[in-house]
Amino acid sequence: ESESEVSEPALFRRNPEPSQDIQSKITDIETAIQDAVGDLSQHIEVVSAYKMFPDDVAKSYIDGNAEGAYFPKGRKIYILAESVTPERARWVAWHELGHRGFDTPQFKNYQSLVTQARNNPVVDALSKAIMKDRKQYADDKAGTDINVATEEAIVELLAASKTGNYVEIEKRYGIKPIQPEFKTTLQRLLDKFKALMAKVTGHAASDFTN
Repeated sequence: ESESEVSEPALFRRNPEPSQDIQSKITDIETAIQDAVGDLSQHIEVVSAYKMFPDDVAKSYIDGNAEGAYFPKGRKIYILAESVTPERARWVAWHELGHRGFDTPQFKNYQSLVTQARNNPVVDALSKAIMKDRKQYADDKAGTDINVATEEAIVELLAASKTGNYVEIEKRYGIKPIQPEFKTTLQRLLDKFKALMAKVTGHAASDFTN
C-alpha cells in the first residue's frame, strides 16, 4: 500500500513492547530486508501491528492481509511482522521502496509518464488486474483509479525484478511474466523517470539511481 487508512502509526502506539516471539521474528525480518535492499533499509521499520495500533485496528490490518505501508509524512515505510515471513518481506520492502520513489514533488507534476507506461502491454494488463483485485477494498484507490493501479503495477514489477520472484505476479494476478521482457520494460521505465528528474533538477541522469 502507498498510504495508510489511518494517521501516522506513532499516534497509535499503546503496547510498550512486542512479545518475545514477535520480537524474534522482527529481528529475522530485519535481517532479510537488510540483505535484500542494503542501505535502503534505513527507510524501513519492521513493527508489531499490536504495538503500533489499538487491538481492533491491528486485527483489521492483519485480517485484511496488510503487509506494509509507506507514509509520506516522514517518508517512512512500516512492515507488519505479523503479516509477512522474512522471505516475503524482501518483496514487500522493494514494493514500498517503489512507492517512496514515486513520492517526489517533481514526479507528481508529470503523471503523464504513468499513462505512458500503460502503452506497454505488460504494464497495462497488470494495472487492470490490480484494479480488479483491489475493488474488494472500499477505501483502496487502486480499485477505482487506473493511475494509482498503474503505480502499483510498476512497483510490483520492481519487486519482481529485484527479488527474481516473477512467479508471484502470475500467482496473484494471473499474468505469466516473460522475465527478459519484464526486465526490459522496467529498465525503460526507470530510464524515462531518470531523464525526467534530470530535466527538472538540472542534474545529469546518471546522478539518479534506479
